[in-house]
Amino acid sequence: MVSKIKFKESYSISNLIDVLSSTSFIMKSYLFTCIALATSLTYFLSSCTDKLPEPVVSLDCSTVNITYVGHVKGILDAKCNLAGCHDDNGLASFGTYSSLNTARMEAIYDRVCVKKDMPPAGMATEKVDSIRCWAENGYLEN
Repeated sequence: MVSKIKFKESYSISNLIDVLSSTSFIMKSYLFTCIALATSLTYFLSSCTDKLPEPVVSLDCSTVNITYVGHVKGILDAKCNLAGCHDDNGLASFGTYSSLNTARMEAIYDRVCVKKDMPPAGMATEKVDSIRCWAENGYLEN
């Protein structure tokens, strides 16, 4: 059975459109409110934790003896002395201590520890600290 909707004579098409539009607006407002509430609740609940972030502890350079041979060469070999980067065929080889001059050593320190734009893939904090201490202690070979 099909029911017929009867309108009062005072209703017009524009009144009907207004009613439908306001209903749509109410539904949109309700939907927006529900989404905003769910998003906020998810954000706040996921950020609740009783664990504090681990403190950043820098290496105390006065207590360690970082040298090129003992520490830095391994870091540079793994992160920098790669084909197309700073290998023996490149413009600025980091392969041996004798291939490094003071300007290159200072450039390594500047790019890795200060600007932090090298290597492009980044480097672990401990390794950056080792290079920083190597520089602060005078770029020792052994």
